Amino acid sequence: MKCVSCGATLPAGVDVCRHCETLNDVDFRLLGQARVAASDQERVEAHCPRCRVPLISLCIQMGESYPVHRCKGCLGTFFPSPDLQRLVRNVSEGQGLDRDRLAQLCRESPPEIWPIAYIPCPVCRETMERSSYGKTSGVLSDQCYQHGVWLDGGELGRLLSWARAGGTGGEAPQRSGVEEKRTAHQQLITRFYQAFQRKDPRAMAECYHPQATFGDPAFPHLEVWRACAMWMMLCERGKDLKLQFRNVRASHVEGEAFWEAHYTFGQTGHKVHNQIYATFRFRDGLIWEHRDSFDMRRWMHMALGFKGKVLGFLPFGQRIVQKTAAQGLEQFILSRNLKAEDFRV
Repeated sequence: MKCVSCGATLPAGVDVCRHCETLNDVDFRLLGQARVAASDQERVEAHCPRCRVPLISLCIQMGESYPVHRCKGCLGTFFPSPDLQRLVRNVSEGQGLDRDRLAQLCRESPPEIWPIAYIPCPVCRETMERSSYGKTSGVLSDQCYQHGVWLDGGELGRLLSWARAGGTGGEAPQRSGVEEKRTAHQQLITRFYQAFQRKDPRAMAECYHPQATFGDPAFPHLEVWRACAMWMMLCERGKDLKLQFRNVRASHVEGEAFWEAHYTFGQTGHKVHNQIYATFRFRDGLIWEHRDSFDMRRWMHMALGFKGKVLGFLPFGQRIVQKTAAQGLEQFILSRNLKAEDFRV
């Protein structure tokens, strides 16, 4: 495949020429004799998850009709369920296995142009699952199980090349395994916060992986057993602690939640209402990485009063809070004679 502007060779799955930076429509060029025209179906409100602009509705004619929604800016394509699977199966029919071509496609694996992140469905705006299409295509598709599959510019062309080389064998993205992991991870996050509501740090500890880490603005980095000790300290000292959580979401690898804590800060007696956004990464069905984010200046003002408000605006103010928090945790650990083996991690 050559660049339409300068004629330079384009690696498989790459639509931006590295020489002249021209955006090439390699996806539709690789459709071969297929015809692409404006769709006469009812228009669907869909927006590009990359460019945030409305998608145009098209129809690919290749024996059968395949309606798609496309971004004119980044050339990403959204296939309503299950039209991408039908198209790939159509292209792969009658194709023998070309091992040399498949090996070449693996060597030409294109770099990630977009940041690795979960993106919203063009139709419902819910976060899509990111998973490999097939076992050997090298294409990471973004899938909304209700509405369809999103492919970034260049990925459809790579899938077509892979299918023509006999790579598919009739396979398609596997839903069951991904969905099972997603459901299990949502339940894990929910179980973690329900244990927190009960002030049960042992049950919270059971949700962590043995190599887990935790971090937040007060405790930037804690190994897993110290994080468990911290939760124990908060549960014991938070006599009037009330906690609510919501917006629990998870994929097969990551998750998030929003939680709020109402309590009295023991050192000053001030009332605190902290709002925290939590992110998680999972391994072996457990929390492997846990990060809490909140407004540290706001917390310092609520917990420490006017002194905290002033400290929050000083470069060293948050470092003082972090140092004090670390000392308080160490004193708690020593007072309870806690060790890593005290927690099931």
